Amino acid sequence: MASITTNSVITAEQPRGSHRYELIDGELIVMSPAGNEHGRIAASLLWRVASFVDEPDFV
Repeated sequence: MASITTNSVITAEQPRGSHRYELIDGELIVMSPAGNEHGRIAASLLWRVASFVDEPDFV
């Protein structure tokens, strides 16, 4: 029994559900969602940048 594979052109504008994808060698790969560590690091960086920008000497 032979299997049939069809390839279709996909553009970046076409929604693909709630998952994020990465295009690797013409194939869409589902990306894993960001986790707790990602959120902790992002929050820490945001706090540091905001503290720097809010300093009175910042021009």
